[in-house]
Amino acid sequence: MSYSVGKEAFSKYANDVIQAMISIQTNSVEGNDPLKSYLISGWQRLCLLLEKDILPYMRLIMPSLFKMVQDVLNASSKAPQETEQHLTNEEVAEKKFKENVNTSATEDAELAVRMLCVFIDELGTSYSEFVESTVELLVPIVDFNTNDTIRKIVASCLPKLLRCTANSLQSGTAMQLSLIHISEPTRLLSISYAVFCLKKKK
Repeated sequence: MSYSVGKEAFSKYANDVIQAMISIQTNSVEGNDPLKSYLISGWQRLCLLLEKDILPYMRLIMPSLFKMVQDVLNASSKAPQETEQHLTNEEVAEKKFKENVNTSATEDAELAVRMLCVFIDELGTSYSEFVESTVELLVPIVDFNTNDTIRKIVASCLPKLLRCTANSLQSGTAMQLSLIHISEPTRLLSISYAVFCLKKKK
């Protein structure tokens, strides 16, 4: 609906919609509730529509949104996997190379990671306040072994976080962070992941 009416017409309703979504994701979403995927899609669309006009709401949106995304990622990590008990080492390696398990949980996880990438893209340096929490969510997924697509999205998202932090530090708008950059090439995939973590300086 927001896309149908456009940013200007929707803006006067944005506060009510955002407050309602925050209330739902904070108080009414538990377990495998399908509302999670609707909310994640909703935040992505709102960010694309409102762009930096969503910034005044970010401190209200992100804490419960991060918790919901973490729940989704935890659920996807428990997705059923094929047994490897009777496979040779070569067959196990080949299976892991081709493995791409798709369940409702992994689909929600893919949607959640894409949504975070949209926030980073749209908000740029204004997202720097949330970089540390985002890194804590995304870096463990580099070793996510049930869906190659999710790993690829995370791999594309991490450099954006690096740029966001670097640009924020240059402009003097970032929190005081120290950057640790670790290169971790993967053996079975055609991607070299840049794995990094950010922590507050003491």
